[in-house]
Amino acid sequence: VDMVDAALDYFEHNQHDNERMKHHQEEQVMKMKIDTLAHENSSLRDEIEDLKQRLQTSESNRERIEAQYEMSKQDLEREKHDEQNKINKAHKLRLKIKETEVALLQMSERYAKEKVEKETYMRALGRLHAKLPKQEDESDKLVLPMSEFSSPRRSGMA
Repeated sequence: VDMVDAALDYFEHNQHDNERMKHHQEEQVMKMKIDTLAHENSSLRDEIEDLKQRLQTSESNRERIEAQYEMSKQDLEREKHDEQNKINKAHKLRLKIKETEVALLQMSERYAKEKVEKETYMRALGRLHAKLPKQEDESDKLVLPMSEFSSPRRSGMA
């Protein structure tokens, strides 16, 4: 019986040691799992920080690109407005050129008409002068100043 008691004590002691060892191994496994999870957690936090930085950089780039887009859009509008102004000015200049051409043509026609009228008037004056009796005395000749012949309007021919 003593031997059975001793064997039972040994068995119980051994079972207790085995349970303690098993418990110790489970603690070690749990510690390893905790360490692994802590390492993974730390890696995930680093990844999250990296993603936050990349997001912030992307946001900053997006804002910069939007600002450049707005500036380009305004520049394009300004250029479009300037081009329209140039087109309007060119159109106005073409109209002025046409008006000037018309005015020059009218002046040219008037000049030609006045020249013909003056030549006709001068010929008529010459014929009239030829019909006058010839006088020997130079002081009795009819002398009209040239200003009378320069413009038919002044002499009443127009």
